Amino acid sequence: MSTAATGQDRPAEPAKALRPVLLFGTSTARITDAIELLLLAVGFRAQFGKLVENPVSTLQTGLLAFGALQTVWALLCCPPAGSQAKKRGANPVQSVILSITLTALVVPLLHIIFVLFGAPFLTHQLETLLCSSILAVLSVFPVFYAHGVNSTAWRAICGFTAPLDETVGGFWGGIIGAWLGAVPIPLDWDREWQKWPITIVCGLVGGISLAASPAGSRL
Repeated sequence: MSTAATGQDRPAEPAKALRPVLLFGTSTARITDAIELLLLAVGFRAQFGKLVENPVSTLQTGLLAFGALQTVWALLCCPPAGSQAKKRGANPVQSVILSITLTALVVPLLHIIFVLFGAPFLTHQLETLLCSSILAVLSVFPVFYAHGVNSTAWRAICGFTAPLDETVGGFWGGIIGAWLGAVPIPLDWDREWQKWPITIVCGLVGGISLAASPAGSRL
């Protein structure tokens, strides 16, 4: 005896493959993207001496500068999550505000992860908080802006199956760079620049500069 087919009997539709985020092809976007990466690397190198002398003040200033750079980059270079929708695209300004909010929520988690991986627990709390904030702004913010809270996208990115683009390259470049930046800290060199979290910040900025540069719309 046959039965009528129901919606439950239908095979599930295959999940759509995650596509790379293609930056805007305008000359303004290309110039802004290049300048942003240049300022990130060269500007940080110019402030390295101040970072060693006064980490807290320099990190505070750097956080504001990085936030401004990322905001300009997002508005001028990168399509926001949902911009490919057929009916109505996403509002870039609203997407920036939402991405900043989501990024701020990630900072405490990154702070805890830093502590679990050996950051000072009873001291240097402000330094660790600022380091976590900079990592979030530089690595996590672009992914939130480009993909929102799409669980499929985040699983692909965290599972190393996402196609390489500037947001994915910057995400993993910052994380791996921060991890490698911890290597000099325990070495018995007794140098000022080995103090927490100077090498971590150097590593994450360097990692993002190297990984994001060849991974964006240039692919």
